[in-house]
Amino acid sequence: MATTAEIQQQADAVTAATAYVFAKTFVADLDAMGRFYAEAFGLVENNRHTDVMFGRPISEITYKASAPRETGGLTLISY
Repeated sequence: MATTAEIQQQADAVTAATAYVFAKTFVADLDAMGRFYAEAFGLVENNRHTDVMFGRPISEITYKASAPRETGGLTLISY
């Protein structure tokens, strides 16, 4: 049976090997969810954008991907 230290070491290895690449999420409160993702996961805001889609105004925040050399990241969209 594995010790607690061995289990933690395995968990750390999985976390280190896992990288966030890309997702889009629709949210009701863009600023509140933006703060949540930045504080909870340490994501770094890359861009804010406003536009009109299908005649409706949209706002979005894009965060940098955690994987090196990736251009995607998390995008939060509100409309």
